[in-house]
Amino acid sequence: MIDAYRPGHGLVTAGTFSFGDFELDLAANELRRGNGAIRLQRIPMELLALLAARAGDVVTRGEIVERLWGKDAFIDVEASINTAMRKLRRALQDDVDHPSYVLTIPAKGYRFIAQVTYSDAAAAGGSARDSRPIVLAVLPFEYVNADPEDEYFADGLTEETIAALGRISPERLAVIARRSSIAYKGTAKGVEEIGRELGVDYLVEGSIWHMTCISEAASACSR
Repeated sequence: MIDAYRPGHGLVTAGTFSFGDFELDLAANELRRGNGAIRLQRIPMELLALLAARAGDVVTRGEIVERLWGKDAFIDVEASINTAMRKLRRALQDDVDHPSYVLTIPAKGYRFIAQVTYSDAAAAGGSARDSRPIVLAVLPFEYVNADPEDEYFADGLTEETIAALGRISPERLAVIARRSSIAYKGTAKGVEEIGRELGVDYLVEGSIWHMTCISEAASACSR
């Protein structure tokens, strides 16, 4: 399952973007042309979802990095974006010099120029809320009363929680990727504002306390 942020609608994890001869099925994580599926790796697939959801707008390279890899990702930004875009153009058979789908905006980013239609079969049937999974985000856990160098423990527990929740059936629960929620580490924003920005139904947050022994015999400990 992939997701896309639609302006004015929030994060969507189901439905289909149609453009030209193609269909991008978010729930099935599949790009189709006619009756056939087109093989496309996860990163270029997510890039396509991002661009299609923002059709007509310029999506900057910075936005692409943040959405696909996260602000703190240790990657070669230029090479990673160029590789993903090259694979996407190949799948769409799009000419970089005379594009039908993705236009390069020099020194800025990209614009999806094809006409895009979004359809949600569940919503059309009047039962979108009952049919789609609950969308949830796990905020970075806070490590309280501890050496900052040990924060990796809280980060690791956050990732494990996301992974554990993600193993629940996607028909029942959709957990957004860590790269989307990690940006809120240490934020002063309230949960309602974060929920609106992420487009989720629920947020999971928590803290971890470091236990320190206070007696020489290590027979008593307190927070």
